[in-house]
Amino acid sequence: MKESMKKFNFQANNAEFIQFIKLVSSLPEEWDSNYTDQQLTQSEHILNLIKDTNSVKTIYTKLQDSVARVPVKSQEFWKNKLFINFEMPWREVYINNFNSTIENRLRSFQIKLNLNAIVCNQILHSFGKIDSDLCTFCKNATENVYHVFYSCHVTRLYWENVCAWISARTRVPLTLPPVNLLFGVHNGGSGDKLVNCMLLCARYVIYQCKYSENKPTVFRFVCFLNSVRVSECHVSKKTQEKCRTPMKTQNGTMPLENMEFYPRKKSQHLYLKRLIKLKL
Repeated sequence: MKESMKKFNFQANNAEFIQFIKLVSSLPEEWDSNYTDQQLTQSEHILNLIKDTNSVKTIYTKLQDSVARVPVKSQEFWKNKLFINFEMPWREVYINNFNSTIENRLRSFQIKLNLNAIVCNQILHSFGKIDSDLCTFCKNATENVYHVFYSCHVTRLYWENVCAWISARTRVPLTLPPVNLLFGVHNGGSGDKLVNCMLLCARYVIYQCKYSENKPTVFRFVCFLNSVRVSECHVSKKTQEKCRTPMKTQNGTMPLENMEFYPRKKSQHLYLKRLIKLKL
């Protein structure tokens, strides 16, 4: 008692001290034991992590991995909706779509689509926010994520035109099933980053048109793809301006003004180079 009074600077007749004692005495005993055990375990884990690593980013990544959970519910949803009868490489899907662009809005959108977390008219109608749950594009069927991004006849026509446009620009025949249209092309590895970037832009155009109540068209897709291309090129060059260093040659050091700006990763460099040279 005397130690508590001295530690918290309480007087014997202090009303706050009486309230403090009441508060402490009201805590259940199991709280104290459980809290102490868990805190000791977590604290030791974090301290060991800090001792083993010197990078804050590495510590953050490891802590993030320790609490990460596989989205089994959304994976099962898409497996049933798209009639996937093979082992879907979900990890590659998540990584490849994330690496196919440096635009945060596109990455965030794809994560929502992966988790089936895009709010459609069906959900808004159930909440009483809108009067009808019909599709924004066709006005004939109930609008959910699967319908608005693939099964709607307006969206299907849009996908046919987009695939034809991509095939004409890349000179590669492109006939994709719905699983590739929604999650990209993954050939057991990194896939084609340029094609995945264009498909991601095409999906985002559907997302934009849904909320602006416009029908998705190839013209809107090409305009958006061009804006992404300009933005990614600008960000890439700006990033390299900050981290570039002179290159040594046989005759000495290459002047900075003669250096080219490249992304740090070679795969990203090749993807951006193809994207910049693409004729829209």
